[in-house]
Amino acid sequence: MWSPKITEARKRSTAFPSGTVIERLNEITDEEGMKRIEPRLIDGKRFKVANAYCVGLFRPKMCMTDYLYENLSENEIVAMLAHEMGHLKYRHILKKTLPLIIVFTVASIISILLGLDFAGYIHIHFTWAEGVSLPSPIPLVAPLAIVAALLGSIRAKKGETAADRFALKYSSYEDLAIGLIKAQYLNHVPINYIGGSHPALITRIGKMKKFAEESGSWKKAL
Repeated sequence: MWSPKITEARKRSTAFPSGTVIERLNEITDEEGMKRIEPRLIDGKRFKVANAYCVGLFRPKMCMTDYLYENLSENEIVAMLAHEMGHLKYRHILKKTLPLIIVFTVASIISILLGLDFAGYIHIHFTWAEGVSLPSPIPLVAPLAIVAALLGSIRAKKGETAADRFALKYSSYEDLAIGLIKAQYLNHVPINYIGGSHPALITRIGKMKKFAEESGSWKKAL
């Protein structure tokens, strides 16, 4: 949700130099009824970071590293940023973090109440079964957090597929696939080695190809 490194990089970001890319992105936002968002270029050359991403729950922003930007064609840039626009369109950031927000909010409330109970300001008594009393349901918090994290990861992977399909409405399969491959292998540390919420690249491209064939955009790409 927030990172000092990402915030610092965004403050030092620059505007996109290509007016054509901005025009094409504005056409997408206008057609989708979305608020126009000007992407920003982030310094990624020093550590060879090739990435595009969106951040922010309430004031979302799209970013792309200059290292990736300089290695993509204009069509590939549009395809990659259209994917990020899909995340914003479907509010994937909020949906991915909401389970964790709920769990840790509940855990915080329980901790506060237990602290007040221990200090003698209030009295809390949890009876889980006849003759069995526990001081709190704290043992449930850790498993719930794990479940929330797993649900968030599953939702995130589905979100990647949905964002890919959104991008294929406004770009060719070929441009999006090549952009993702470049982003994968230009990085000093390949994305798949890092792990996270993204599906395996070969699986992701396979789903994109199938969708492109079914929707007809596959023929346009060829």
